[in-house]
Amino acid sequence: MRLALGLSLAVALAGVAAPAGVAAPAPEPERDIQRWAVIVGINDYLHFDGVENGDLLGAVNDARSMADVLMARWGFPAENVLMLLDADASRASIEEALTEWLPSRVQPGDVAVFFFAGHGSQVIDLDGDEEDGLDETITPWDVLPTSAENDIIDDELQVWLAGIRTEELVVVLDACHSGTATRALSSSMRPRSLPRAAPNVPGTRGGDAAAGAGMAAGEAGVLALAAAASHQVAMDAVFAPRGGTTPYAGGAFTTHLVRQLWRAEPGTTYGAVFRAAFEAMKAERFAQDAQIEGMADRPLFAVRPGEVTTLAAGEVAAEQVEGRLLLRAGPVQGVTVGSLYAMGGELVRVEYVTGTGAVATPMGGGAGARGMAKLAAYVPDVPALRVSLGPLEPGVVAHLRQALPQQQFALVTDDQADLFVRPDADGARVLTAEGLPRLTVTGAGDELAGALAAALRQEWAAQRIAALDNPAPSFAVELAFVQGVQEFRQRDPLSFRVRSEREGYLTLLDLGTDGTVTVLYPNRFVPEGRIGAGQTLEIPTQAMPFRLRASGPEGWGMVRAVVTPRPLDLGEFDGPLLSNKEGAVLAETAAAALHKALAGLWTGSTPLGEAVPVDGWSTSIVNYRIVR
Repeated sequence: MRLALGLSLAVALAGVAAPAGVAAPAPEPERDIQRWAVIVGINDYLHFDGVENGDLLGAVNDARSMADVLMARWGFPAENVLMLLDADASRASIEEALTEWLPSRVQPGDVAVFFFAGHGSQVIDLDGDEEDGLDETITPWDVLPTSAENDIIDDELQVWLAGIRTEELVVVLDACHSGTATRALSSSMRPRSLPRAAPNVPGTRGGDAAAGAGMAAGEAGVLALAAAASHQVAMDAVFAPRGGTTPYAGGAFTTHLVRQLWRAEPGTTYGAVFRAAFEAMKAERFAQDAQIEGMADRPLFAVRPGEVTTLAAGEVAAEQVEGRLLLRAGPVQGVTVGSLYAMGGELVRVEYVTGTGAVATPMGGGAGARGMAKLAAYVPDVPALRVSLGPLEPGVVAHLRQALPQQQFALVTDDQADLFVRPDADGARVLTAEGLPRLTVTGAGDELAGALAAALRQEWAAQRIAALDNPAPSFAVELAFVQGVQEFRQRDPLSFRVRSEREGYLTLLDLGTDGTVTVLYPNRFVPEGRIGAGQTLEIPTQAMPFRLRASGPEGWGMVRAVVTPRPLDLGEFDGPLLSNKEGAVLAETAAAALHKALAGLWTGSTPLGEAVPVDGWSTSIVNYRIVR
């Protein structure tokens, strides 16, 4: 979206000086900060019934999830949050909310949030402020199929928002437009791009990922978050966890942003939460590049530590209802089947998860009738990969059906898939749900079948490693490239900067673009990876006797930093591994070893099952891209 928010708001906030000779009014007494929000989510569009990708799956869930986290975690009173869902989100209703409801309530010093989840579109730019000749729009419930009359154009939205008297306005847009996205590859993954005829101009959005979201929100007082770069598609996805959990629909960006908002502590900056959401999206291989402009260094919603009473990370409300223990949290908060929560001195295990809550069973003498449950150990959510095999040779398909474990893979023949295997001249290509190439496998017959099975097992194992996050760490670990970028060419030098709030032992794992996993640190040159509390460690330093360079085929990779109270025992995976060319092992082996090592940190007597304890360790990830 192209929203020139900064300039207009700067003018509105500057005020008008008192005329000469006229005494300025006495300053008003200090008042507590109030927090206000207008939350819009539209799944069911009035005029797009029966149109492919016309209605969305997760926009309303996004709106409700955002409202929940603002109220339960960040001190927004329920009466200060205006919800506009589906038919309530007409153009007139949104205009009234932004030009009357918010301006009549928000005072200088308050915090205001405008969140929109729904379709985006484009119209001809009439004032010449767009390089690509198009104005971006967000589309209300009553948007018209053949006319932009009811669209809310970015220039218009700018004017509406400029009337809100606040120095902290947060605008979050999970919508997009892309002329190239005529349909999604998967019926569980669709673009938030209005399916109607594009204007008679090039059907792509101007700019690139490096140019940001194009929101021109650099002035103080405005934070703009966009789900994707101006030329990309923001995806509406179905997150389909393992058995015992109802599939959950939501925007790729909002789902990850809300999860990070639940985890963040008061005082955390907008930028830190955004970066965590961005990295989590990339770890799950969403191609879109979310954007942030303005106020990145400010604390979230002006909340200071201790100012508001909020739930702690990993904490959920629980109560006994008809003999069952209900947790008032669901998949957006990271609740998974098999996870353990501590409640009233007892442990309870999650048996089932719905879109908004979970059912748990006490493991001992029973938990209290009502109270707070604190996450003690969690099951990383690694759902079965849905793979569409396409028109492959029958023998190859039969081999894959036998070679791929059913608990890890669901082989489908339609377009409801996470990965798509398609034949080509030299063998087969594996594509993501967004249609992007993931990898190429060469060969024919049994050779191709075996290579494809190995590559797909690597993909599932990569998901398992990516999922080994800690949703409720007791301390923070920060990981970044010293180079300040995340895109590298073959043989480019690499170095990392790691900081841990608590002393411990650092392990750096590289999940390469070819699916192999390498222990970057410690290694045979530096066999002990100790890191001090508050210490920032650069790897490698000039004094270290090794260097790291980018390698592997084109694509996205990930490095995970793990800090533990004692060195990780990685068993047969442990050893002097340094690069993909020197001892790298299969992701399957690495995933199992890492999971086992973290489970070994459990000090309780209750069997963990597949769970991993949350106490005593922390982790961080950074994604990178190898290009030509």
